[in-house]
Amino acid sequence: MNVLLLSLPDYFEHMPPVAIRMPNGALTSLTGNVDPHHRVAVADLILSHRRVGETVTRLVREFDPAVVGLSVMTFQRRTAGRIIDLARTLKPGLKIVVGGYDPSLAPEADEEIENAHNATDNESARAKHESRWPLPALAACGMEVAMPTKKLREFLDVQGIPYLAISHAVAYTAKEIAALTHISNKELAKTVIVKIDGALAMAVLPASYEVDLSLLRAATGARSVSLAKESEFKDRFPECEIGAMPPLGNLYGMAVYVDDTLTTDKDIAFNAGSHNELLQVSYADFERLVNPKVLKFSGLADVESLGAWHL
Repeated sequence: MNVLLLSLPDYFEHMPPVAIRMPNGALTSLTGNVDPHHRVAVADLILSHRRVGETVTRLVREFDPAVVGLSVMTFQRRTAGRIIDLARTLKPGLKIVVGGYDPSLAPEADEEIENAHNATDNESARAKHESRWPLPALAACGMEVAMPTKKLREFLDVQGIPYLAISHAVAYTAKEIAALTHISNKELAKTVIVKIDGALAMAVLPASYEVDLSLLRAATGARSVSLAKESEFKDRFPECEIGAMPPLGNLYGMAVYVDDTLTTDKDIAFNAGSHNELLQVSYADFERLVNPKVLKFSGLADVESLGAWHL
C-alpha cells in the first residue's frame, strides 16, 4: 500500500518557516516503523508553499497513494480542509487520516488519530463521512478558494498577475487610506457588499463615489437591491477583516459589478483583506482575473454615512 504523509505549509507571520518544519521530521521518523511491504512518501509542503495545489496534485497522481495522512496544527485546519477536498477530487475513495496537535477534522477525515505515532494503523482507516468543508480547493488547481490575507499575494503570483503591495498605518476609511498612501480616490477601489434579489454581490467603484442603489437595480434588471448587513456576509470572509474585503468576488462565490468610472484607470488599488495593506494592479489584469460586469451605478458622495461595509 502506498501512503503519502503531508505536513502543511502554513506558518505564523512573525515566525521563521523552519520553526514549523518539526512535524515533517516526526513524519519522516514514522516511516521507519511501517511494515516493509508498504511504500511511504513524506512531503514538507512549506517548501512549496507558493505551489501547494500543484505539488499535491503531482504527488497524488504520480505516487497514487491509498492513504493520505496530514499532520495538522490548529491554525492549519482550513488549509487541511482544502487539501482533503483536493485529494479526494483527484482520487475518489482515497482514505484520509489526520493527526498532530489538532486532530479535530473527524467530519472531514476517514479517521482521526490522537497521536501521530498511530499513523502506522492507516490500513484500518474507513470512510466515516464525506468532506463537508465549505471552502473549495486551492487556487493553483484552478478552483475557487477562500483566502487568508497574506495568501492573496500568493494567489496573484499563481495567476501571473503583477502587483504592488503597499503597507500603511491602520486606516478604516477610503479618505484616510488615500491620504496615507498618496493614491487618488479615483484609483482607490472600494468594495461594497450588496444584495441583489437576495443574493450577495460586490459593487466595486472609486472610493470617492457612492453606490446608487436605484441605478444598480435598473442596470442589473433586478427586482430588489439593498446594502447587505455585516451579519449577512461576515461568514463569507472568515479570514478577512470586516470592511477590508478584496474585490475578488470569484474567490468567494459572489458576482462582481464594477462601475464604469473605474475602468478608465490604468491601475487600481484595493484592500488586501486587512486595514493596513493595499494591493495595486492594472485594471486590465483585474478585469481579466475577475471578469466583472461593468455597469453605471455610482454618484459622487461620501458613502460613510450609509453604513455600508467597504474598503
